[in-house]
Amino acid sequence: MRIQKKEQGERIEKILRFPMKTNERRTYYDPVNYLKRPKEKYKINDDLYNNIIIQIRQLMEIGTAQEKADALQRLIILAQLIYLKQNDEEYLYQCLEKKQTCEHQNILYHLNKERYKLNDDLILKSTLQLMEQDSNKQYFSSHTGSYRELIDILPDVQSDAIDYKKIFSVMTKLIKTNIDRKNDQQIAFQIEERSKQSYRIAVGLLLLKIKKKEIISIEEKEVIEEYFKTLQEYYNASNVLEFIEKLLLEKFNFSEDIYTNMEEKLWLHSEEDINLLQIFYLETSRIKINIEQMKRFGTFSNMVYQMAIYRIINTEISNVMPVLWLLYALVVNNIIVERETKLLFINLPRLMKDTTIGVEDFEKEARHKLNCRREICVIVSEYYKKGERNNNVLEWMELTKNSNEFVEIRNIEFE
Repeated sequence: MRIQKKEQGERIEKILRFPMKTNERRTYYDPVNYLKRPKEKYKINDDLYNNIIIQIRQLMEIGTAQEKADALQRLIILAQLIYLKQNDEEYLYQCLEKKQTCEHQNILYHLNKERYKLNDDLILKSTLQLMEQDSNKQYFSSHTGSYRELIDILPDVQSDAIDYKKIFSVMTKLIKTNIDRKNDQQIAFQIEERSKQSYRIAVGLLLLKIKKKEIISIEEKEVIEEYFKTLQEYYNASNVLEFIEKLLLEKFNFSEDIYTNMEEKLWLHSEEDINLLQIFYLETSRIKINIEQMKRFGTFSNMVYQMAIYRIINTEISNVMPVLWLLYALVVNNIIVERETKLLFINLPRLMKDTTIGVEDFEKEARHKLNCRREICVIVSEYYKKGERNNNVLEWMELTKNSNEFVEIRNIEFE
């Protein structure tokens, strides 16, 4: 179930009247769980507010374990949607404080950053424990959790006591285990996701070093090099990883030959290499590394942008998604080349046509077209936010106002 943001604001009081029905989770989909956090919280009717809060508090005090958990989850969602009264806000904070888990500490931080210091040490420790568990070669841990809590907080990590040797040693062990399991089709998705998240964490942590102008010790460098060597074995055909490793360990400063060699390989990159580049650029944006200040790397990044545009306009829509993700990561880093941008804008009407779902499309093809259409629209909205008012850009903006479009498109914000 998806609810458009505009519809959400107009119908918020009706949606909040829906019951939780905690005992019917297999047959009942609570619409409140699908609401998006608004830019500004809603103010709702006092009677409705009191009825909702009374029900939640009753369940949290005298309900079953499942009812208590569901009621707490509902209160967490409400805290992000509407203005809670001070005593109810304090009640929520106290309930979360009592949990004393990494997850609940993280929720507290995101609910009130001024009041709650980010407990990055706890999240680091918890993530490492999970990675060590996943590195056990004797059995496969099929947990539904991931390392995303650490990924989410990386831009805000303040800890001066990050044990880089420990973290990279654990991640090396994880990747070695993943290499042994890589060809098991039953768990291939989980293995790939864990490896990719490990790479994101590695990139993010090293970018933090660069941002804070911290020196990488000889001991740290050895462990980090071992990690990337193992990761290169996992992604055995990658042209990107060695380059990314040098970028991070040498802080973007290395010989012209390495850049030239990489630029020559750009046009031959596999889908896997495109994904690895996209993750790297997305992390530079999140950590707020200013690529524009790095002259040589900026020149290289402009070439990546050119490659991405030409691939998008010359690739079948069925294969274009990884390059769209890369282009988004480049644009949010303010990496934009005028000539290729104009070329992209010229092709926007064709891309709109190519991503229009037809009656003859099977479900898988239709879903892929919708995903591509959404990603293109998100990219176009980024150009709009940077001041672009090309007519073809405006046509994509109008698409978000079309009542016949899917809610995934109508939810994209240009303003």
